[in-house]
Amino acid sequence: MILNIFLIYVSLLLLALSINKHYKLLFSKDINKKTVRLFRLIGYIVLVICLGIFINLKGLSLGTTYFVGILAPLIFFISLLFTYQSKHIIKYTLILFLISMFFTIY
Repeated sequence: MILNIFLIYVSLLLLALSINKHYKLLFSKDINKKTVRLFRLIGYIVLVICLGIFINLKGLSLGTTYFVGILAPLIFFISLLFTYQSKHIIKYTLILFLISMFFTIY
């Protein structure tokens, strides 16, 4: 479940990076159309897969509720990162990955 939350975070981050102004904050150049399509496609596919995992684990109503309940704070967290700590997003993502792997293993 923790790894699923991290995957939702990554998919939301990819969807945010498919917007030109967010991409410019991290990479200081414009994004091309192929990258936009790729980021959006991967982001949406991973979101749908995570929703399916939650539905499989908890059932339709509770799984959807968990998914939306996790989605809202992650969107808020990513918006705060882009607003105040945009240069450190990759570092925070790596730290969150390590934390999620630790809690998934143990």
